[in-house]
Amino acid sequence: RNPDSLLANNNIGVTLLRKGQLDEAIAYFQKALQNHPDDPETRNNLGIALAKAHGDYANTLAQMGRDDEAIVEFRKALEFFPDFAAARHSLAVILFQKGQVDEAIAQFREILEKSPNDEVAAFDLGNAYFVTGQMDEAAAFYQRALKIKPDYVSAINNLGMAFLKKGMVDEAAAQFREALALQPDFELARANLEKALLKKAHP
Repeated sequence: RNPDSLLANNNIGVTLLRKGQLDEAIAYFQKALQNHPDDPETRNNLGIALAKAHGDYANTLAQMGRDDEAIVEFRKALEFFPDFAAARHSLAVILFQKGQVDEAIAQFREILEKSPNDEVAAFDLGNAYFVTGQMDEAAAFYQRALKIKPDYVSAINNLGMAFLKKGMVDEAAAQFREALALQPDFELARANLEKALLKKAHP
């Protein structure tokens, strides 16, 4: 067994990567690349390991409230592995929370291009359009989330809110009732239903 062989080092790195031992995995991928710097599979594996390391660090920073540093680390993770959906979603959420809504929208859209059935990204994109006052787009993405997951009560409620903003009071009330049928203790949907009924009684 040749410890310097590309295959051996790459395979050990893959095993360590699966176990979440990122530092050790990175070391083995780097060792494999010393003698075979152009091997695409090992370089891709190294990219994934580095991306996950940056992603883990970014998540830790975000939990500590160090959002600006977290954004930097999530961007680094995506440089190494652009298809790292979890990192892209976390980046988009932080950007949204910091009021950088246009960039958040771009990130959510990219997630949906690669993962069209990601109902959470569709819902979050709907929320981003909602806060910018783009109710047609917001409603469209809430509906997209519901096509993927019909019992997504938050999306049902928010679709009702978008309808209410558009002056579609009956449609809004129907959404709030549906949300409450699925989750009777959903107080926000109950409050929204009362608001819709009040608006209908006093247009």
